Amino acid sequence: MLYGGSLFMKTMFNVELPIMVLAAGFALVGAAYAVLGGLRAVAISDTYSGVLLLGLGLLVVYLALDSISFDFTGIPAERLTLIGGSDSPIPWTTLFTGMIFIQTYYWSTNQTITQRAMASPTLEEGQKGVYVAAIIRLMIVPPMIVIPGIVSYKLYGDIGDAAYGRIVGDVLPFWLSGAFAAAIAAAVLTSFNSVLNSSTALYVCVRYSRKIHW
Repeated sequence: MLYGGSLFMKTMFNVELPIMVLAAGFALVGAAYAVLGGLRAVAISDTYSGVLLLGLGLLVVYLALDSISFDFTGIPAERLTLIGGSDSPIPWTTLFTGMIFIQTYYWSTNQTITQRAMASPTLEEGQKGVYVAAIIRLMIVPPMIVIPGIVSYKLYGDIGDAAYGRIVGDVLPFWLSGAFAAAIAAAVLTSFNSVLNSSTALYVCVRYSRKIHW
C-alpha cells in the first residue's frame, strides 16, 4: 500500500523524492492517525475517501477511453482478455482451483475486513455493508483497474507499475488532479491505518489479554 501510493504520487506529479521517503511520510502520518483516532476515525475517513475515489476512478475510466476515441485497435489480443494462457503467471484454471480458496479465506477471515463488519451496530447493518462492498468489488473495481491499464498500454507501451499514475495525470483536468491525489493519499492512509488498527486488535486479543489472564 505504501509503495503503490508513493509510486502513484511520484509518477503523477513527477516528484523527485525517493519512493522510500514518500512511503515513510505516509507511514508516519497513517500511524499517528490510527493511534490518535482509533477505529472510528479510520471508518469515517474510509467512507469519505472511498466515495471520492470511486467517483473519480470512474471518471478516469471514461476520460481514458475518450482519449483513444473508444478504439482498442492495435492492442494485442492477450491484453484484452481476462483469461490467461498456460504460460501466464496466473492461468485461468487457477481461478477455479487454488485462487477461489485463497480469496474465500482472505475475504472471510482477514482481520482488517471482518473487524469492520463486526463493529456494525446491528447484524443487519453489518450484512448490508458486506453486500454493498461485494457489489463494488465485483462490478465496479475491475473495470476501474483494467481499462486504464489497457489504454495506458496503447498510449505509452508497457511501462509497468507507473501506468496508472501517468494515465491519470494525462487525462484528468488539472483542477481535478489535486482532488484525485488527495483521494489516493486518503485511501493509502486509511488502508494502512486499518492494517495497523487490526494488528493492534489481534495483539491485544491474542497475546496481551492472555498474559493478563495468566
